[in-house]
Amino acid sequence: MDTKFFNHALGLVEPWTVSGYEINEDKERITFFVEPEENSLLMCPHCKESYATCNDYKIFDFDYLSFFKYQCWLEVKAPLLTCIEHGKNPACFYIKPNKYSELYPFPESYQLK
Repeated sequence: MDTKFFNHALGLVEPWTVSGYEINEDKERITFFVEPEENSLLMCPHCKESYATCNDYKIFDFDYLSFFKYQCWLEVKAPLLTCIEHGKNPACFYIKPNKYSELYPFPESYQLK
């Protein structure tokens, strides 16, 4: 699947990419599945140190913007990184700013405690 259009339209920042999508006609909803490219270095959300991805993941769903006539949801598969200083946390996930949003990581409520 060529995801370049979706990555650009959603404002994804490398190494994050759309890995698939699902359209629900009844709910007029499209869900984009987002995950980092293989063998990516990702940042700890607290100290911004880079770590290699591992096999532990946490899935986050959140309402994003409308995409054509569809309500748009992102389902992000975030690797859990083991930071030497901060322990296990989901990797930082950012979206480029646009006129509807700012560059932001997962909301604080998504961070593991």
